[in-house]
Parts: sequence; structure tokens; C-alpha cells
Amino acid sequence: MRSPDRGRANAWCGLLLGLLLLGMAGCKKEEAVEPAAMPPTQPGASVTAPAPVVDSSDPLVRARQEGMARLEKALAEAPPFDRLGRLEAMLLEQHKVNLRQLFPEGYSPEKLGTMAQALEELKSRALAATAAKFTPQLLAETQRLAEVEFPLYKVGDTVKITTYNGLPRTGKITKTTPTAVFLDGREVLLRDLSEPKRGCFVPEECEKLRDHYARVNFKVPSEDFYKARMKDMRSGVLRDKGFVWHNDAWVRMDEFIRQTVQGPLDREEQAYKAAVRAQLVSQIEVALRQEKLLPDDVPLEPPPPPPPPAPTKKKK
Repeated sequence: MRSPDRGRANAWCGLLLGLLLLGMAGCKKEEAVEPAAMPPTQPGASVTAPAPVVDSSDPLVRARQEGMARLEKALAEAPPFDRLGRLEAMLLEQHKVNLRQLFPEGYSPEKLGTMAQALEELKSRALAATAAKFTPQLLAETQRLAEVEFPLYKVGDTVKITTYNGLPRTGKITKTTPTAVFLDGREVLLRDLSEPKRGCFVPEECEKLRDHYARVNFKVPSEDFYKARMKDMRSGVLRDKGFVWHNDAWVRMDEFIRQTVQGPLDREEQAYKAAVRAQLVSQIEVALRQEKLLPDDVPLEPPPPPPPPAPTKKKK
């Protein structure tokens, strides 16, 4: 027969064991639901909000996703805005600038040079035109004529002279000095000569007379011709190099476009793209409604949110 004391002891042991097991289960349950620790945030760092979850099971959401996919494909296949064609038309209509004629191979800002390069081209063309007219052969002929016009007489030559008193004389040169010539032994002062020039009896002066003749009849005319060609060819060369006369100055084509038609051209392109998009959106909405995917009163693209209210000014 079991004693009463031993029975009470066993009952207390069972109760303690049950409480112990219950405490262990509670600890495990709390560990299972403990959230994961968040990484520390740097001071001043912004926290990105998680992206909203789109319910793709919503028929309207699926219809709009399908419509936007069709719109993206249609926009890629739509004819692009003919920017170059409109640029050519606007320049010709508004400013009489024929871009296609100036750039037969197509206009591009990368093909334009600087003003310094254009002026170098102008000089090169003017020099080529001058060299073609005033040739080395013409220079040699001019120098030959200078020697005929101003011969250099020396001892032993027979020469006919005329003095300022009008008396001609012909004789052989027997002697020369810087101030006189002796014909058959008779002295004639060079300052009294009218024909030929006194320089024809002095080598240094004769050379100067010949140089002056060549300058007057070759060098000066060639310089004048070069200056005239620079002036006459300037407009054509600068136009060939992509410059336009605008507001009393030569302006490079890209700058001229920026000053005159860039703004209207950009606005026209934006209007064209907006019109194409609106037309395609309308067509896709009709197709989706015919396919019973989009309700009649629902647009393909949700309307944009209203703008935030303007801040109220505080009363002073």
C-alpha cells in the first residue's frame, strides 16, 4: 500500500514538469515571430518607399497593360518627324536660304568650319585666281619691256641724246661719271638730259627705273586684282563654307538656325509627336473596347493627378 506522503510528492513533481514544458513552448513561439533586425541607417540617408504592388488580376489593369504595350510598339513603327525636311522648308520660305543647294550631300553642323578656316579658303582662291592671270611669263615679259624702256648705256655704245635746250646729238660714249656722259670726248651733264633718262647712264639708277616700271605694270595691278578678287569672292566662299549674312554680319549656319527657326521647329516637332500619340491612343482604345477589354467610359491612360494647391500667403 502506497503512503500518502509519496502520492503528494508525485503530484507536485507532475505539476512542476507541466509548467516547465509550457514555458519552453512559449519561448519558442516568441522566437518564431520576432521580426528581423533592420540594418542601421546612415545619418541623412533617404529611405526609399517600397514600390506599390500592382494587382495584375484586375481586368482594367490587364487591359491598360496590354494597351500600353500596343502603344509602345505603334510609336516605334510610326513615321518620325521629318526635322531636316521642315528645316529646309522653313529656311527657304522665311529667309530665302536654300539649305539643300548649299549642302548637296546633306546638312550637318559637323560639316561646318570656323570663320578663320573660311577666310583661309578665301585667300587661297583669290591667290589662285591672281596667279592664273599674273603668270611668271607675264612678269618676265614686263621685265623685258622695262629693259627696253630703260636701257643701260655704257662706254662704247652709240647713243642719241636730247638736252633740255632741244638740241639732239648722236655720238659714241667715251666716258661716264655719276654726273656726266662724254660723247666723242665732249662732256654732257646728266642733269641737262631730257632723253634718255639720266638713269640710263648710271647702273644703280637704271635698276631703280626698271624696278619701278615692273612695279607699276605688274606688281601693283596684281595686288589690286587680288584685293578685288577677295572682295568679289568673299560672299560666295563664306556661303560655300556654311555662313549666312544676317543682321549685318556673317553668321555660321547652325547659329543662324538657332537664332531664327530653332524655337518654332522644336515646337512643331513636339506638336507632331503629341498628335501622333493621341491618334494612336484613340485607335488602341477603340480596338480594346471592341475586344471587350476596356470599358467604354474608361480611358487607356488614367488622367494625371491634379496639381497641388498653391501655397497660401501668410497675412502680415
